[in-house]
Amino acid sequence: MSPTHLLLRVKAFFLSLQGKYILIASLLTVFLIATLGYFFVQREEQLLIQQVKEKGKLLAESMAISFTNALLYEEIGLVEEAGLLDNFIADLMRKEELDVVYAMVLDPQGKVIAHNDFTEYGRVYTDPLSRQAMASWHTLAILSSDSDASPQLLHISTPLNISTKRWGTLRIGLSLQRLHQAIAALTRRIALWTAVFALLSLGGVALVTRKMTRPIIDLARAMDQVDLQNYTLPPLPPPRSDEIGTLQTSFMQMLQRLKEAEEERQRTLELLVQTEKMASLGKMAAGIAHEINNPLAGLLTCLHNFAAGHIPPERREEYIGLMKEGIQRIATIVRQLLDYARQQPPAFREVELSQVIDQTLALLDYLIKKKRITVHKAFPSSPFPLEADQGKLEQVIMNITLNALQAMEPGGSLTFRAHTENNVCRLSITDTGPGIPPEILPRIFDPFFTTKGPGEGTGLGLAVSLSLVKQHGGHITVQSRAGQGTTFTITLPLQQRAGRERPLTRA
Repeated sequence: MSPTHLLLRVKAFFLSLQGKYILIASLLTVFLIATLGYFFVQREEQLLIQQVKEKGKLLAESMAISFTNALLYEEIGLVEEAGLLDNFIADLMRKEELDVVYAMVLDPQGKVIAHNDFTEYGRVYTDPLSRQAMASWHTLAILSSDSDASPQLLHISTPLNISTKRWGTLRIGLSLQRLHQAIAALTRRIALWTAVFALLSLGGVALVTRKMTRPIIDLARAMDQVDLQNYTLPPLPPPRSDEIGTLQTSFMQMLQRLKEAEEERQRTLELLVQTEKMASLGKMAAGIAHEINNPLAGLLTCLHNFAAGHIPPERREEYIGLMKEGIQRIATIVRQLLDYARQQPPAFREVELSQVIDQTLALLDYLIKKKRITVHKAFPSSPFPLEADQGKLEQVIMNITLNALQAMEPGGSLTFRAHTENNVCRLSITDTGPGIPPEILPRIFDPFFTTKGPGEGTGLGLAVSLSLVKQHGGHITVQSRAGQGTTFTITLPLQQRAGRERPLTRA
């Protein structure tokens, strides 16, 4: 797997609901554990420092008695030298339970009278910490305020006094290095446990999230496999009583409503198709009457001559042939009308496009001759099979051709061209009419939109045609320029996709 592909998969995971939940839950868990760990370390550090302070104070106050007595003995002459103070200082420096860095005794003026470092003897301390220690009559514990001090020091000071008589101040400096090392070790342990708990929580959250999202993923897959033609579902996950179960139920109800809406849409479409057929028949009524009236007039003439005995015996066969031809002509027209008007169940089968066009033009023959329209056809030399519903395809061609004939002036030209490429058939119907204005062109497929006068059109012809072509998996495009005619191009697949809702039969 390439790094780019891996990166895309990781990105897709974290954009998913499962990935977002895992990420948020994990970050929240790590944040909570880290926060608790931080406060625990801070509290532990405070407790340890407080413990060192208590021990330091206890040590300083216990040693203060010895230092006070030594200073008292020296003052009253029982001790002639300060060597006893140095011994006490040395004892302080040897205390192993506390890391004593320095120990000193200052007189009331801040002068060093005893120190673990002999070079400090006689030095006068005037720093704020020393002045604060000499001014206090209580034991003080002050952390070093110098941020650069390494290691950090805890300064313990206690007065050397009896009642109001004060001989000086004892100061002890304690190192906190071991304390900070212990805190650092504790911090590392807490960080380690935080990482362990974070990984465990991540695994737990991932398992729980996977279990929670699996039904949603299964439902989504089932939704992807829905047959949108028949609105049927593959096997769904088992029913549930939680929110996911509610989602499954809502989806099934939505699917049922869509199925009912689609059935209603199909019924409405079939009604519109039949309505438009009747409207087309109404527009062709005059031509149909003329086509039937001519052979009827010939039949009546022949019958009259037969009845009057005006037909010589040698011409009777000729008259009988003319009568048969007229009756066959009437039967053909009636059959074509019935075939066009009949509401048949939709079925796809192999049809020959040129024959469909010829049958449609036969119904419009009177109107074509009346307006002296010249019809041109340009088709491939070899016929090609086209899977279509013949009745619906005839109605599409009828609607477009009838609109073209009504739009053209007498003496116009109507051209049908067909060719195939990339497994599709393209049929173009071009007229020499006035064209469609640009402001109207985008609306010609809208239902009930018409520019004809009242009673001259339903405004459904092109809308129904577009719907029928879409049922075939195709589409219609229009090109028109004012004064230069209009071209409708119908694009249809040569073979219908498997699984279309209308059954495929062979003629």
